Amino acid sequence: MDSSERPDGPRVHVVSTTCQEFEGRRYYLCGKYFQDSASDGEKRLHRAVWIAWHGPIHEDHHVHHCDGDRSNNQPENLFCLPGDEHNREHGYERADEIAEMGRTYQARTKAWHGSDAGKKWHAEQYEKTVAALRATHSANCSCCGKQFEASSTVKNGDVKYCSKACKAHSRRQSGVDDVTRVCTKCAISFLANRYSTRRFCDGCFPARRSRGVLPDSA
Repeated sequence: MDSSERPDGPRVHVVSTTCQEFEGRRYYLCGKYFQDSASDGEKRLHRAVWIAWHGPIHEDHHVHHCDGDRSNNQPENLFCLPGDEHNREHGYERADEIAEMGRTYQARTKAWHGSDAGKKWHAEQYEKTVAALRATHSANCSCCGKQFEASSTVKNGDVKYCSKACKAHSRRQSGVDDVTRVCTKCAISFLANRYSTRRFCDGCFPARRSRGVLPDSA
């Protein structure tokens, strides 16, 4: 771009290949970007330039170097765009490089996993996994009070019952599954578990009368 075509505003001064200056602050090459970690404010040079020229950067947006050269931090080389678009842009640029890395390391990875060192590592991981799955801790059943060994792999770590029978009994006692039914003999409403086949109220329930729970005159 010709100097006459450049927009008016603060410019980036290139001090050296590892140092650039903007609005009195010096930014040094750190990894792939020029940064100023010692001062307050925006740390990365390309973002500081965009803010000086265009204002705050919207949340989840990135500042992109249009020509791909991260050392060219002049305002006309910068463009702000959503982060996901920016990531895709660089992903397309590196697609061939990433594919080649995959082909290179796939063979090496496969060879290592088949080596003695790899097999030893897998055996160690297997033993750790088995030990974790078999780990237990002592707990008291909330229904019968019996102490039992509970699995430590339960996600919430809250094992309340020693058996399915105790769990079912506790649920029945809680009445969470109770529904209102009408006695087929006397037409009185009563509560019964929704999963039971009971059709009679307490006064007419044959099984309770035969066990002597209720008198015949009831």
